[in-house]
Amino acid sequence: MIFAEWVRPLSVALVLAMMAGVGMKVRFAEVAVALRQTGALARGVLASFVLTPAITLVFLHAYHVQPMVAVGFLILATCAGAPFLPVVTGIAKGDVAFSVGLMVVLSGLTSILTPALLALLLSRVPGVEGGHVDSMRILKILLLVQLLPLCVGLAVHECFPKLARILVTPLNGLNHLALVTLNVALFIAYWESLKKFRPSAYIGMLLLFMSILAIGWLCGGRAVSRRKATALGTAVRSGGVGLVIVIANFPGTPAVPSVTVFALVLDLAAIVCAILMRRWKA
Repeated sequence: MIFAEWVRPLSVALVLAMMAGVGMKVRFAEVAVALRQTGALARGVLASFVLTPAITLVFLHAYHVQPMVAVGFLILATCAGAPFLPVVTGIAKGDVAFSVGLMVVLSGLTSILTPALLALLLSRVPGVEGGHVDSMRILKILLLVQLLPLCVGLAVHECFPKLARILVTPLNGLNHLALVTLNVALFIAYWESLKKFRPSAYIGMLLLFMSILAIGWLCGGRAVSRRKATALGTAVRSGGVGLVIVIANFPGTPAVPSVTVFALVLDLAAIVCAILMRRWKA
């Protein structure tokens, strides 16, 4: 189907525009805010790359999820640093400055840690070709489509701030266009698979979201504003990056719609929680 052929280039275009746009809106000084707060940063990394994949694996085993559907959930569970994070942190009246730095750090680490994490996690899923995953291929993809444009964007913003301000608007436009077109193509290409998700599956996703949110909250330290940023930073995952990985490695399988649905549920649930968090002050 022609829509299925569009999914891969659209997902790559989305992540390229998204990461370059993030870099051009962030200064190195903002990243340094997170880097200087080593304790909070370490807890955020622990929550995103150790505890979140672990609790996701536990949920998948408890729900007896089909192997290829489980693959999609695990891929998204390893993709931290969603560009959406500063937005929801601002809605929640959390520490936006810290969330910006945390987002950039988690995005960079996703490019490096996700291949090894997936190789480990998928080996725990029976029936997935012995749990084999091409770690080097994933690493190359993430370095090229995520880390490189992020670094280029940061460099442009730091060295040519006027140029960055000019480029941000068309990049955001490309990002939004790619996002809308990609979602339409995904829903058309994988509609039959999407219809198979039952209400109990969405309840399970929401329970998993709440568990991940709680992990981030507990790892956020004492300050309520920092806890909000860490909790939301742990709960929201980078759906665009997840789609790039799943389409490159498991095209045409139920793993693709599972990434799509799970990312959508996490984003919507995060917005609702951020609105509820607004009233929670230190």
